[in-house]
Amino acid sequence: MKQGLSFLAVTFTGVVILLLSAFEPAFAAKSPKINAPKAFQAQFTLQVGSNPPEQGTMYFSHGRIREEVTPAGGGPKLVTIIDPIGKIIYQIEADKKAFRVLPWDPRSALISEALKRTEKSKLVDTKTIDGQECEDFEIKPKEPGVKPFFLFVNKSTRFPVQLTTVDPDPAKEIHIKWINLSPGYQAAVLFSPPLGYEEMKSLEFRRTRSSGKERRGFSNDTRPLRCFQI
Repeated sequence: MKQGLSFLAVTFTGVVILLLSAFEPAFAAKSPKINAPKAFQAQFTLQVGSNPPEQGTMYFSHGRIREEVTPAGGGPKLVTIIDPIGKIIYQIEADKKAFRVLPWDPRSALISEALKRTEKSKLVDTKTIDGQECEDFEIKPKEPGVKPFFLFVNKSTRFPVQLTTVDPDPAKEIHIKWINLSPGYQAAVLFSPPLGYEEMKSLEFRRTRSSGKERRGFSNDTRPLRCFQI
């Protein structure tokens, strides 16, 4: 009797092990991760709604973002530093050795939301973008007021390729594309105003903008707050 029970126990254990071995790959394949670099430099294009696309260089490091955009008509670079941890946006004015603190807008840091380890993401599709086979992840941010959006990641390199939002108002939709991405360490000095720069107060900015030199801004709440050329 004992031998029969032992045989059944061994058989049952063997069946359980086989079942677990069979299901393990399925569970592993069921939950793909974004696994994008946590720090990189890349060329990027930003377009909001039907506005003309803006191009420049993005530096990214563990959530912090620095954008340097070259105006299509020439002139100084438009520099924006976005810190989602401190919820602060800096506009850098190199010619004046000054900076301005802009109101926080979580839509300015969507890539940071997408690459958070704690953020909820789900693989929804695959798509070829500019010859790259990409996985399309739906991101559901925990940040209040930020709607779900989509991040396309290169299937082999895991580099972010494209980010898009969907909005009932097409004028509010955001499209970002990255090319020539180089992963790796980005210096901390890139993500804060340079030493010796002074904060420019609102009154000074109002006077400067009234001179008609404002290059770009976001009105009627149709675009995430970025930077202005003064």
